Amino acid sequence: MELIPTWIKFVLNGFFIYAIINVLIFFLLVGNTTLETQNGKYFLSHPGSTPQELTVQEYHQQKALRFRGLSGHWMAFFLLQGLYFWYGNSTAVEED
Repeated sequence: MELIPTWIKFVLNGFFIYAIINVLIFFLLVGNTTLETQNGKYFLSHPGSTPQELTVQEYHQQKALRFRGLSGHWMAFFLLQGLYFWYGNSTAVEED
C-alpha cells in the first residue's frame, strides 16, 4: 500500500464508503422482496403477504434496483485489483 499515491487511497476509500452506503440503500429499497413472473404478469412478493402486481415499468425499475445493489462493491473490488496489478507488478520488475 505504501507504493500507491495518496490520491488513489482517497479514491479507494471513497469507493468502499460508496459500497457500504449502496448496500444500505439496497436493503432499504428492496428489503426482503422477490420478483415473480406469472402468465405474462409481474409481481412483487413480500414474505407473508399477497403478491403485488407491477406494471412493466415498475418491474424493470425493481430489477434495476437489484442490479444497483451489486454495483457498489464491484467498483471497489475491481479498483483494488487494478491497483494491485498496476503497482504490484512495478515492484516485481524493480526487484529483478
